[in-house]
Amino acid sequence: MEKEENLNKKNRGKTIAIVVLVILVLGLAGYIVYDKNLLGLKKEKEISEEKKNVNKESKMKELDVTSEKVNSIMNALTDIYIGENNFFGSDSYNIDSITTEDLVGSAMKISKDKVKSVSACEEKSKRVSIKKDEFINTLNSGLKEYFLDKSISAEDLKNLPKSSYEGAKYAIVYGDLFEKGLREEVGIIDEGTNIKLLTTCGNTFSAEPFVFGKIEKAMENDKKAYIYQKVVFAKYSDSNDWNEDHTENIIDGYKDYARKDKVSTFKYGEMDKIDYSSYNTYKYTFEKQDGKYYFEKAELEK
Repeated sequence: MEKEENLNKKNRGKTIAIVVLVILVLGLAGYIVYDKNLLGLKKEKEISEEKKNVNKESKMKELDVTSEKVNSIMNALTDIYIGENNFFGSDSYNIDSITTEDLVGSAMKISKDKVKSVSACEEKSKRVSIKKDEFINTLNSGLKEYFLDKSISAEDLKNLPKSSYEGAKYAIVYGDLFEKGLREEVGIIDEGTNIKLLTTCGNTFSAEPFVFGKIEKAMENDKKAYIYQKVVFAKYSDSNDWNEDHTENIIDGYKDYARKDKVSTFKYGEMDKIDYSSYNTYKYTFEKQDGKYYFEKAELEK
């Protein structure tokens, strides 16, 4: 009788263990189903939402290339200064790689109407002292309008090239990326806490190689703007007689920055009539933030 009771107890224990095991198995199976299906559906929904957002962001709108808006977007590039070799020397350029010289040149170009500079040909008594800290602050205020995270310091001035003006220690060079090779040099007379700025004695004709182009397409979405431009790498022909009427000067147009692949020859005064179809296309990308455009990168499309 006692053996039979013990056997029943063992059987009940086994039964309870089996029931518990079945419950655990069912629970685990239910969790797996939940994980694979319910969580899977949630993940699919999240992916679907991401795709919708990407599609929304990638929905492009074509812009009128002659519009003021496209001109304003392009100003985010043309209002700053990047040396032609730095910009066109390779098949792509990113603003994050801007050199100290180009950044200082950009700052000077942006802020040139806010800092006093005097012609190097003027009498020394007319040169105006500017506090160096005030000068740097003015340049950085200008940079904020065109760069998201760039600034300069007084130490950066010491890394600039030597100036060609007598008495000036450093030179700030700036110009227009698409403007007939014209460059401006500002010489810095360093007096310690103060500086004086010297500029050229007058505008002169420049026979240096230059770059110009024609915008062919412009597009934007809610995050980016893209401008496509045909670019001509121009060089004054060796056959020029250099008449006083510069409009008659002969120019050779090349499709590459090295100026080896010549496309056409034309007069300076007829640059607006050339056929751009055989020249290369560059794509400029601009980032949009708070209604403003910031130049981001350039890529050779060909």
